[in-house]
Amino acid sequence: TDAHLNLLSKFTKHIVSLRDSDAAGTKATIRDVELCIRHGIKVSVVKLPDGQDPASWLHDFVETEMEQESID
Repeated sequence: TDAHLNLLSKFTKHIVSLRDSDAAGTKATIRDVELCIRHGIKVSVVKLPDGQDPASWLHDFVETEMEQESID
């Protein structure tokens, strides 16, 4: 919402949008981008593979990163 962006803009000038890959998530992502542009905040969008949600993607990402750290 505008109120959220007003508050967030005090702490950051760059937001990453990470939403479900379904139709509702796509609609929310478009809304995120529009709000960020209106508030002068840079926005990056993470496009998830079909069928994956932010929680499962983050879990897989962290697991992969931890495995890489243990290999190095």
